[in-house]
Formats: sequence, C-alpha cells, structure tokens
Amino acid sequence: MRARMRITVHRAVSSVVCATAALAAVLTAVSPAAAFNQSAYWTIYDASGELVEDVPLTATAGDEVTVRPAVIAEGVTPDPSAVETFTLSGATATFTSATQTDGSFCQISGTTAVCHDPGGPGSTCPYPPGGLGFREGCFALGILPTEQGTVTLTASAAGDAFDPNPVTSSTTITVSSASTAPTVTGISPDSGPTTGGTSVTITGTGFTGATAVDFGTTPATSLTVNSDTSITTTAPASSSIGAVDVTVTTPNGTSVTTSADQYAYTYRFAGFFPPVKNPPMFNKAEAGRTIPLKFSLGGDQGLNILAPGSPFVHPVDCITGAPINNATGAADGSGLTFDSATSTYTYAWKTSKAVTGTCQQVNVRLADNTDHTADFSFK
Repeated sequence: MRARMRITVHRAVSSVVCATAALAAVLTAVSPAAAFNQSAYWTIYDASGELVEDVPLTATAGDEVTVRPAVIAEGVTPDPSAVETFTLSGATATFTSATQTDGSFCQISGTTAVCHDPGGPGSTCPYPPGGLGFREGCFALGILPTEQGTVTLTASAAGDAFDPNPVTSSTTITVSSASTAPTVTGISPDSGPTTGGTSVTITGTGFTGATAVDFGTTPATSLTVNSDTSITTTAPASSSIGAVDVTVTTPNGTSVTTSADQYAYTYRFAGFFPPVKNPPMFNKAEAGRTIPLKFSLGGDQGLNILAPGSPFVHPVDCITGAPINNATGAADGSGLTFDSATSTYTYAWKTSKAVTGTCQQVNVRLADNTDHTADFSFK
C-alpha cells in the first residue's frame, strides 16, 4: 500500500459518509484534547482523496491540540516501510505526545515526529469502501503551542515502488494568547481619607484593556492604564472607615481578591489645632493643667472615633523625642466632644503634676488604627 499523507485535525467523535450524485465524500472527526471547548473541526475528502473543505484550526497558547493525520489508501496491502515525517514551524510549539494503535509507532522530539503506519485490511483504523481513498492514520499527535501566532504543521512521505514521488502536505494552527484574568500585587498608597480623591497606583499583571477599577463595591472616579502592569486611578469616597479590596476588570475577567490589593479608608485628620503644635515642635506646658486636643475629621463622624484606651501618653527624650521606655498610661480627661459650629473635636486632657520636669507624648489613636501625636515639655 502506498500511503499519501494529508493532514487533518478533528474535534468530535464521528464518522460520516456523505454521498451525493456529484460527490462521495468521507467526513471524519475525533475527540480533541480535554482543554478545548471549541466547535467541531471538519475536514472533507472525496472518494479520490482530494480535499473538499478545510476549516482552519484555532488554539490558545498553553493548551494542547490533538491532531490525527489522514492518508490516501491506494491498495489494501500493508506497507511496513510506510514512514511519515511531521515538522512544526512558525510560532513556538512542540510535539508532546503520540497515541499509537495497530502497529503504528511514533518517535517525537521537539518540533519533529517520525511515524510508521503500515495500515492494511486488518487495521481498525477506518478505511473507505473498497479500500481505496481516504482513511485515518493509526496514530494521533499531541501539539503544545506556547506562543501567539501561526503554527505550520507539515507532513511528508518519501516515494516508494508504487509512486516514486515524495508527498508533502501542510495545515496551520492559529494560536491566540491565553486569556487570563488580571492580578493585583500592590496598592500605593494603601490608605486614604474617606472623602476620597487620593491618587492610587495599582501594580499587577494583565491590565491591558482594563474597563473598571472598584474599591470594594464602589467604582473608582478615574482610570488610566499606564501599561499591562500599572494603572493609575482615583479612590472614590467611602461612607465608612476600614479596608476594602481593590479589583481590576478587563475583558478577560476580574482580579481575585488577596491581601495585596487592600486599601484602607481612614479619617481625614489634618493635625491638631492651636494652641497645640504638631511634631517636630515641642509644646511647653505647666503640669497639672488641662490641655485641649482639638482636631477635625472633615465633619461629624460620631463620638465613637477613638480606639480603645485612646488617648494615651508615654515619656520621651526632651531632645530627640524618642520614647524612653515602653511605659504608657491613659491620658485622663473629661471626654470627647464635637462642636458642630466649627466641625471640630476636642479632647480635654487633664495632665498630672507628677510629670513636672519631664517630656511626654500624647497619642490620639483613632478607630481607623491611625496614630496622631503631639510632644510636650512640662515645667
């Protein structure tokens, strides 16, 4: 038997014979690799083995393609010398596997596969009626494309006693890039006030074509895709403090939330108001006096704005401001009040006579876990 090679790639298990007055065609298909969910790929040959219709194959980089060659049987006598050579060229792809039956044998190495397919009437590989015309080869080859572009698969068979002319045939596989959802690996800065408006840079992968950025469930107020790995956006306002996940959406999906994508909403603290001076200045005060710690959070946030135990004080070096030890104590006072006329909070800190001649740092820790300090030198 002389085996002339043609290539076909098949997609669904079926074997159909199409017979019309003008054309007797053989239509075959075999199962694809498990990773594919594409529509059936059909190749039709007429009774003389000529290609009638050939639908191009498409694939995704990183997914294996299964191909089965087709041969033209010019007789029913097995040909032990039948050898076909397959090569891959174009976009990067390699042969990864070979499924062999009925005496066929394939050796694969990188971009080359050499297969022996003797065939014959005892073969279970499908034959056309009368043993003349198209039949499937007794082997299938796995191909793994790893680069976007076009892969060319070429088959060749040397001449023999029946036909001294070598036969070459080829088909192409159009490979698209893998469609993966974006990932977020960093947020800078990773916090900002509840009033929004903070410019935030998001780093990650797969940002090309991004259509949305969300802070929790709230869309960002602006979105600029700098590159496939960087986005600049503006944080929207939030009705509450705390951490939210920042997600990026592209045509390939939405990023999965992780600890790396969190953005913390904080109160809008702009420093203590006079007469208190903010660091690095030291405030001179008389021990035993009450000191008003006045500040604003951009509006009335309620009176539950302080963290448990806040404010507290601890001794510091009067020159460097560095803590002297880890000892802390409550900053006694008459409690927290809010003045709606000035939109300011005041904590009246009642200092102790015992701090005379020392330097102390008062820390107003808010419920958003941010610390706000002021340094005092007591006489």
